[in-house]
Amino acid sequence: MFNRIIVTILLVLVATGFVYGQRVRAGDTPAWPPANGISRFTLHQPENYAPRSLEALSAQSPLIALATVQQTIVRVLDHRLETDVVVRLDRVLRGPAGLKTVVVSQRGGVLGGYQELPLQFDLMKPGEQYFLFATEDKRTNMPMVSGSPRYWITGEWTGNPHIETQGIRFQSTAPGELRGRYEGMDLNHFLAEVTAVLNK
Repeated sequence: MFNRIIVTILLVLVATGFVYGQRVRAGDTPAWPPANGISRFTLHQPENYAPRSLEALSAQSPLIALATVQQTIVRVLDHRLETDVVVRLDRVLRGPAGLKTVVVSQRGGVLGGYQELPLQFDLMKPGEQYFLFATEDKRTNMPMVSGSPRYWITGEWTGNPHIETQGIRFQSTAPGELRGRYEGMDLNHFLAEVTAVLNK
């Protein structure tokens, strides 16, 4: 499912001295990633890719948990940056017994002075807390990180609402049906809503 999403680069600002449209001579291909610069991109999802209700979001997520970001690791994958986010599972509502940490992947990242930033969602940062809805990452060529299993955020940027003091905050580009009903809801209330869905 991850590979079906098409990545479109909107703007690339690369290291000093690289000029857009400049012809590159054979053997002079610029190093990648560049030492400095900003690249912003948007992801195009297939129709109906993002779940639009809490019921659908829960049904698509074999892992549902309250989670805290412990560490982020940025790596190069197919000429793009991808960030591995190591999260501690503080409370598991659905998932394998005994699971304590997992790794979720986000497209984009910051490597040295180069930033590759998504326009539709925020990259997760250490110390932040999320209500995580996730599905298994079945790629076989990915490096192990702390021995933790790999997961995708359900719906790419739908299944990781941020837990803030003001309440639950979905990404601004998450489906309006979810944001309209749950945005700003306090954690205990949202937890009760999810629990009710899981108990049906």
